[in-house]
Amino acid sequence: MAEFEFMSSAKFEILSRISLEESSPTEIASKLGFSVPYIHQQLLLLEAQGYVKKRISRKGVAGKPKQKYHLAVDVIDISILKDGFSKRVRFSKEEGMSLYFQIVSSLPQNTHELFSKFYWQNLEYIKKLTSLSLISYDDEKLELFGITDSGNVDYLRKNISHFKCVLGGEKIVVCWVNTLDECEHGLKVRDSYYLSHITRAKPLFDKEKLFQRFKELI
Repeated sequence: MAEFEFMSSAKFEILSRISLEESSPTEIASKLGFSVPYIHQQLLLLEAQGYVKKRISRKGVAGKPKQKYHLAVDVIDISILKDGFSKRVRFSKEEGMSLYFQIVSSLPQNTHELFSKFYWQNLEYIKKLTSLSLISYDDEKLELFGITDSGNVDYLRKNISHFKCVLGGEKIVVCWVNTLDECEHGLKVRDSYYLSHITRAKPLFDKEKLFQRFKELI
């Protein structure tokens, strides 16, 4: 039974709060309606299990420094229970599951099936992207914007720029792939292609925080 006790509703609420904003035990208790001692106890357990880390914050605080907690790892924890069977499933980043859940959790519900087909058939290519963003979507088409290095850009354009599959009719994933240099130059010269795509882009993952740099150029 202990295997299934990790993701209690209280722990889920605490981790959810920390995932949104680095928080102190007092801040978490205030937001969630738990007592501060109870939050301290749960955070100690989560820290021992490696799910959260604490940081000592002295900024703007008189007297005793605050302990602020943040997530130490991406948490993907699925429990399967049915008659005669029980299993707890965890996924490693190496399997591609962590990245998959990170992306799909940010996508509109009606794109999940199409994106899943695209992702699992093209995972070896997607892993070579530094950044992937959502541009637009409808019932027939999903449009993405990827950034990679100069050594992979032609290879990726050839393999993932136009993906077709049949899901109750033909559906398409268009993935525009560019290099960082191309994006930065395009923004500096006010190229309509880069301005249109990057200003509409909603990052799904951004390993090097490239979109923070782009904001300064737009």
